Amino acid sequence: MKAGDFTAKELEAARHYAANRLTSALDSQAGLYRFYRAQALADPPMTAEELIAMVREVTAQDVMQSAGRLELDTVYLLTGRQREEAEHGAT
Repeated sequence: MKAGDFTAKELEAARHYAANRLTSALDSQAGLYRFYRAQALADPPMTAEELIAMVREVTAQDVMQSAGRLELDTVYLLTGRQREEAEHGAT
């Protein structure tokens, strides 16, 4: 992502998904509560409409700049119980 290794179609799909997710979250009392609780801590607070508009305006350059500020912290290797038992000879 740092190098812009994504298509315009993928970016549009991500913007659409994020905007729809926010809109859907506001359809419940719990979602409204979480949104307004977060906005009470935000500086500056925004309305849902303002936040959705910002999401829809995210550019490829915005994504690359944001990704450039991220650093890998931890790598996990997850295995299933069956594989673990097979490797250790458990029956």
